[in-house]
Amino acid sequence: MKKLIVIFQSVFVCALFTILVSFSLTSKSLEAQWIESIDIKNGDDGFINEDQVLELLKYHGLLYDKQEIFDIYSIELVINNQPQIKDSQVSLNHNGSVDISIIERSPTLRVFESDSSYYLDEDCYLIPLSNSYTSRNLIASGDINYFKTEDICSLAKFIKSNEFLKSLITQIHFKKDNTILVTRIKNQHINIGDLDSIELKFNNLMLFYNNIIKYKGWTYYSSISLKYTDQIICSKN
Repeated sequence: MKKLIVIFQSVFVCALFTILVSFSLTSKSLEAQWIESIDIKNGDDGFINEDQVLELLKYHGLLYDKQEIFDIYSIELVINNQPQIKDSQVSLNHNGSVDISIIERSPTLRVFESDSSYYLDEDCYLIPLSNSYTSRNLIASGDINYFKTEDICSLAKFIKSNEFLKSLITQIHFKKDNTILVTRIKNQHINIGDLDSIELKFNNLMLFYNNIIKYKGWTYYSSISLKYTDQIICSKN
C-alpha cells in the first residue's frame, strides 16, 4: 500500500512539474506576441490598408498596449465581417508573432441608383463605397430594380472578359424594356434589349463592327439595336 502511495505521489509531482513548465513556456511565448505582418492581396483598389486593419482591431478591443495574448479566432472573425474583405487568415507563429493575410474583394461594376451607390464584385457581392478611394469601373445606372442582380453581374463580367468590349463600353443604362450600352464613341449607343441571348447578341455586334463599321467608319451610326437576335437595326448620325 505504501509503495502504491509513493508511486502515486511521484506521478502527481511529475504531472504538476510538467504543467508548471508548460505554463511558464506558454506565458513567455504570449509575452512575446506581436503582429509581424499584414499582407493584403488584390489591394490595388485600396479599400483597406494596414493602418485601417490595426484601427479596426483596436476598435473591437483586439489590439491594445502591453498586449500579452492575441485572440486569433476573433481577429479573423472581425476582419472577415468587413464587406470589402473576401477572406482572411490569421496565424500564430512559433516565435509568438502573428501574421494576417487578407484577400480584398475586387469590384467589377459601380452601380448608381436613385438614392444610393455601391460596387458589385465578381461574385455579385455588394461592396459599400470607400471614403478614401474610388475604384474606376464599368458603370450601371437606370431602372436597376427591373433586372435580376445576377443577370446584371453576368452582363458586366461578359463585357469585361472581352478586351474590345471592355475598351468600347463605359456604362450600362437599364430601362424597363431596354438595356443601353454607352460607348466611348461620341453620340453612339447600343441597345441590347433584355438580357437574354447575350452571347449571341454580342457575336452579332462583333460581326457588325468587323464587316460594316470597318468600311463606314466609327461615327457613321448613332445607334445600334441588337434587341432581336436575327437582325441589327441602325440609325445614322
